[in-house]
Amino acid sequence: MRKDNKQNDSIVRKMEDTIGYRFTDKKVILQALTHRSYTNEHPGTAHNERLEFLGDAILQFTATRTLYTLYPDVAEGELSVSRSLLVKTEFLIQAAEKLEIPTYLRVSSGQRKDLNTVSTSLFADAVEAIIGAIYLDGGLEPAEQFIFDKVLVDITGYLSQVPLQDAKTALQEYTQQEFDITPEYVVLDESGPDHAKTFTIGVKVGDAMHAQAVGKSKQEAAQKAAEETLKKYKKG
Repeated sequence: MRKDNKQNDSIVRKMEDTIGYRFTDKKVILQALTHRSYTNEHPGTAHNERLEFLGDAILQFTATRTLYTLYPDVAEGELSVSRSLLVKTEFLIQAAEKLEIPTYLRVSSGQRKDLNTVSTSLFADAVEAIIGAIYLDGGLEPAEQFIFDKVLVDITGYLSQVPLQDAKTALQEYTQQEFDITPEYVVLDESGPDHAKTFTIGVKVGDAMHAQAVGKSKQEAAQKAAEETLKKYKKG
Protein backbone atom coordinates (compact mmCIF):
# COMPACT_ATOMS: atom_id res chain seq x y z
CA MET A 1 0.00 0.00 0.00
CA ARG A 2 2.84 2.40 0.91
CA LYS A 3 4.52 1.66 -2.43
CA ASP A 4 1.27 2.42 -4.28
CA ASN A 5 0.89 5.69 -2.39
CA LYS A 6 4.43 6.76 -3.33
CA GLN A 7 3.81 5.83 -6.94
CA ASN A 8 0.55 7.78 -6.98
CA ASP A 9 2.22 10.81 -5.37
CA SER A 10 4.90 10.68 -8.03
CA ILE A 11 2.32 10.52 -10.82
CA VAL A 12 0.45 13.50 -9.36
CA ARG A 13 3.60 15.64 -9.04
CA LYS A 14 4.80 14.86 -12.55
CA MET A 15 1.39 15.49 -14.11
CA GLU A 16 0.99 18.75 -12.21
CA ASP A 17 4.39 19.88 -13.50
CA THR A 18 3.49 18.86 -17.04
CA ILE A 19 0.03 20.41 -17.22
CA GLY A 20 0.96 23.52 -15.23
CA TYR A 21 -1.70 23.26 -12.53
CA ARG A 22 -1.57 22.34 -8.83
CA PHE A 23 -4.54 20.42 -7.51
CA THR A 24 -6.06 21.09 -4.14
CA ASP A 25 -7.69 17.66 -4.32
CA LYS A 26 -4.99 15.27 -5.54
CA LYS A 27 -7.48 12.42 -5.87
CA VAL A 28 -9.27 14.07 -8.76
CA ILE A 29 -6.21 14.09 -11.05
CA LEU A 30 -5.55 10.44 -10.24
CA GLN A 31 -9.13 9.66 -11.17
CA ALA A 32 -8.68 11.54 -14.44
CA LEU A 33 -5.76 9.24 -15.27
CA THR A 34 -7.60 6.05 -14.36
CA HIS A 35 -9.12 3.94 -17.12
CA ARG A 36 -12.01 1.60 -16.36
CA SER A 37 -9.79 -1.44 -16.98
CA TYR A 38 -7.62 -0.44 -13.99
CA THR A 39 -10.59 -0.75 -11.66
CA ASN A 40 -10.92 -4.44 -12.54
CA GLU A 41 -7.57 -5.07 -10.85
CA HIS A 42 -8.11 -2.44 -8.15
CA PRO A 43 -11.73 -2.70 -6.94
CA GLY A 44 -13.13 0.45 -5.42
CA THR A 45 -10.96 2.77 -7.50
CA ALA A 46 -12.86 5.50 -9.35
CA HIS A 47 -12.37 5.63 -13.14
CA ASN A 48 -12.37 8.71 -15.37
CA GLU A 49 -15.49 8.32 -17.52
CA ARG A 50 -17.61 10.91 -15.69
CA LEU A 51 -14.72 13.39 -15.74
CA GLU A 52 -14.29 12.71 -19.45
CA PHE A 53 -17.98 13.53 -20.00
CA LEU A 54 -17.57 16.82 -18.15
CA GLY A 55 -14.29 17.73 -19.83
CA ASP A 56 -15.69 17.08 -23.30
CA ALA A 57 -18.45 19.65 -22.69
CA ILE A 58 -15.94 22.24 -21.44
CA LEU A 59 -13.63 21.62 -24.40
CA GLN A 60 -16.54 22.00 -26.85
CA PHE A 61 -17.59 25.25 -25.17
CA THR A 62 -14.07 26.67 -25.10
CA ALA A 63 -13.40 25.76 -28.74
CA THR A 64 -16.74 27.28 -29.76
CA ARG A 65 -16.15 30.55 -27.92
CA THR A 66 -12.58 30.82 -29.21
CA LEU A 67 -13.57 30.27 -32.84
CA TYR A 68 -16.44 32.74 -32.49
CA THR A 69 -13.97 35.39 -31.34
CA LEU A 70 -11.13 34.57 -33.75
CA TYR A 71 -13.30 34.44 -36.88
CA PRO A 72 -16.01 37.13 -36.60
CA ASP A 73 -16.90 36.96 -40.30
CA VAL A 74 -17.04 33.17 -40.69
CA ALA A 75 -20.46 31.52 -41.03
CA GLU A 76 -21.82 29.08 -38.48
CA GLY A 77 -21.41 26.10 -40.81
CA GLU A 78 -17.66 26.61 -41.19
CA LEU A 79 -17.28 27.34 -37.48
CA SER A 80 -18.93 23.99 -36.73
CA VAL A 81 -16.52 22.23 -39.05
CA SER A 82 -13.54 23.98 -37.47
CA ARG A 83 -14.71 23.00 -34.00
CA SER A 84 -15.09 19.37 -35.05
CA LEU A 85 -11.48 19.41 -36.25
CA LEU A 86 -10.21 20.82 -32.96
CA VAL A 87 -11.98 18.33 -30.70
CA LYS A 88 -11.61 15.19 -32.79
CA THR A 89 -9.91 12.16 -31.28
CA GLU A 90 -6.82 12.31 -33.50
CA PHE A 91 -6.10 15.89 -32.45
CA LEU A 92 -6.52 15.07 -28.75
CA ILE A 93 -4.26 12.01 -29.04
CA GLN A 94 -1.46 14.28 -30.26
CA ALA A 95 -1.98 16.56 -27.27
CA ALA A 96 -1.97 13.55 -24.92
CA GLU A 97 1.32 12.29 -26.29
CA LYS A 98 2.96 15.71 -25.87
CA LEU A 99 1.77 15.69 -22.24
CA GLU A 100 3.18 12.15 -21.80
CA ILE A 101 -0.24 10.95 -20.65
CA PRO A 102 0.35 7.41 -22.03
CA THR A 103 3.19 7.06 -19.50
CA TYR A 104 1.04 7.98 -16.51
CA LEU A 105 -2.34 6.60 -17.55
CA ARG A 106 -3.50 3.94 -15.09
CA VAL A 107 -4.77 0.92 -17.00
CA SER A 108 -4.88 -2.83 -16.45
CA SER A 109 -1.71 -4.83 -17.07
CA GLY A 110 -3.24 -6.31 -20.23
CA GLN A 111 -4.25 -2.92 -21.55
CA ARG A 112 -0.79 -1.54 -20.81
CA LYS A 113 0.77 -3.97 -23.31
CA ASP A 114 -1.45 -2.58 -26.06
CA LEU A 115 -0.55 1.01 -25.16
CA ASN A 116 3.10 0.26 -25.80
CA THR A 117 2.44 -0.32 -29.49
CA VAL A 118 -0.52 1.83 -30.57
CA SER A 119 -2.15 5.16 -29.82
CA THR A 120 -5.74 4.79 -28.76
CA SER A 121 -8.76 6.90 -27.93
CA LEU A 122 -7.94 6.22 -24.25
CA PHE A 123 -5.38 9.00 -24.49
CA ALA A 124 -7.92 11.46 -25.89
CA ASP A 125 -10.40 10.46 -23.19
CA ALA A 126 -7.78 11.17 -20.54
CA VAL A 127 -7.18 14.69 -21.91
CA GLU A 128 -10.89 15.42 -21.59
CA ALA A 129 -10.93 13.90 -18.10
CA ILE A 130 -8.05 16.16 -17.03
CA ILE A 131 -9.99 19.18 -18.28
CA GLY A 132 -12.94 18.02 -16.17
CA ALA A 133 -10.69 17.45 -13.15
CA ILE A 134 -9.18 20.94 -13.36
CA TYR A 135 -12.65 22.44 -13.68
CA LEU A 136 -13.91 20.62 -10.59
CA ASP A 137 -10.82 21.55 -8.59
CA GLY A 138 -10.34 25.16 -9.65
CA GLY A 139 -13.16 26.31 -11.88
CA LEU A 140 -13.52 27.33 -15.52
CA GLU A 141 -10.60 29.76 -15.74
CA PRO A 142 -7.75 27.28 -15.05
CA ALA A 143 -9.53 24.62 -17.13
CA GLU A 144 -9.61 26.96 -20.12
CA GLN A 145 -6.01 28.02 -19.48
CA PHE A 146 -4.94 24.39 -19.69
CA ILE A 147 -6.89 24.00 -22.93
CA PHE A 148 -5.20 27.04 -24.48
CA ASP A 149 -1.70 26.19 -23.22
CA LYS A 150 -1.65 22.44 -23.77
CA VAL A 151 -4.48 21.35 -26.06
CA LEU A 152 -5.68 24.01 -28.52
CA VAL A 153 -2.20 25.29 -29.29
CA ASP A 154 -1.78 27.49 -32.42
CA ILE A 155 -5.41 27.17 -33.50
CA THR A 156 -5.06 29.52 -36.46
CA GLY A 157 -1.94 27.75 -37.71
CA TYR A 158 -3.57 24.34 -37.48
CA LEU A 159 -6.81 25.39 -39.17
CA SER A 160 -4.95 27.22 -41.95
CA GLN A 161 -3.66 23.83 -43.10
CA VAL A 162 -7.17 22.40 -43.41
CA PRO A 163 -9.07 22.91 -46.70
CA LEU A 164 -12.29 24.30 -45.22
CA GLN A 165 -13.37 25.41 -48.70
CA ASP A 166 -13.75 21.74 -49.62
CA ALA A 167 -17.43 21.14 -48.86
CA LYS A 168 -17.12 17.35 -49.01
CA THR A 169 -14.31 17.38 -46.46
CA ALA A 170 -16.22 19.84 -44.31
CA LEU A 171 -19.39 17.75 -44.40
CA GLN A 172 -17.55 14.54 -43.58
CA GLU A 173 -15.80 16.10 -40.59
CA TYR A 174 -19.09 17.53 -39.35
CA THR A 175 -21.19 14.35 -39.70
CA GLN A 176 -18.49 12.14 -38.19
CA GLN A 177 -18.19 14.46 -35.21
CA GLU A 178 -21.93 14.95 -34.67
CA PHE A 179 -23.38 11.58 -35.76
CA ASP A 180 -20.42 9.20 -36.24
CA ILE A 181 -21.60 8.75 -39.84
CA THR A 182 -19.78 9.25 -43.16
CA PRO A 183 -21.85 10.84 -45.96
CA GLU A 184 -22.64 8.72 -49.00
CA TYR A 185 -22.75 10.23 -52.50
CA VAL A 186 -25.16 8.62 -54.97
CA VAL A 187 -25.34 9.18 -58.74
CA LEU A 188 -29.02 9.89 -59.40
CA ASP A 189 -28.81 10.79 -63.07
CA GLU A 190 -26.48 11.21 -66.05
CA SER A 191 -27.58 13.08 -69.14
CA GLY A 192 -26.25 14.71 -72.30
CA PRO A 193 -23.66 13.68 -74.92
CA ASP A 194 -20.30 12.30 -73.86
CA HIS A 195 -18.50 15.60 -74.47
CA ALA A 196 -21.02 17.63 -72.42
CA LYS A 197 -22.51 15.37 -69.79
CA THR A 198 -24.23 16.57 -66.64
CA PHE A 199 -24.50 14.57 -63.44
CA THR A 200 -27.01 14.67 -60.62
CA ILE A 201 -25.53 13.60 -57.29
CA GLY A 202 -27.40 13.10 -54.03
CA VAL A 203 -25.99 13.13 -50.49
CA LYS A 204 -27.18 10.58 -47.94
CA VAL A 205 -26.39 10.89 -44.26
CA GLY A 206 -27.57 7.71 -42.64
CA ASP A 207 -30.79 6.62 -44.35
CA ALA A 208 -31.91 10.12 -45.34
CA MET A 209 -31.21 11.88 -48.64
CA HIS A 210 -30.39 15.44 -47.61
CA ALA A 211 -29.64 17.23 -50.87
CA GLN A 212 -28.94 16.78 -54.55
CA ALA A 213 -27.18 18.93 -57.12
CA VAL A 214 -26.24 19.02 -60.82
CA GLY A 215 -22.72 19.52 -62.17
CA LYS A 216 -20.59 19.03 -65.27
CA SER A 217 -18.65 16.34 -63.41
CA LYS A 218 -19.46 13.98 -60.57
CA GLN A 219 -16.99 15.83 -58.34
CA GLU A 220 -18.57 19.22 -59.05
CA ALA A 221 -22.06 17.91 -58.40
CA ALA A 222 -20.97 16.20 -55.20
CA GLN A 223 -19.33 19.41 -53.93
CA LYS A 224 -22.51 21.38 -54.62
CA ALA A 225 -24.65 18.76 -52.90
CA ALA A 226 -22.33 18.80 -49.89
CA GLU A 227 -22.60 22.60 -49.72
CA GLU A 228 -26.39 22.40 -49.74
CA THR A 229 -26.33 19.79 -46.98
CA LEU A 230 -24.08 21.96 -44.83
CA LYS A 231 -26.49 24.88 -45.32
CA LYS A 232 -29.34 22.71 -44.09
CA TYR A 233 -27.40 21.78 -40.96
CA LYS A 234 -26.62 25.46 -40.46
CA LYS A 235 -30.32 26.32 -40.48
CA GLY A 236 -30.83 23.74 -37.77
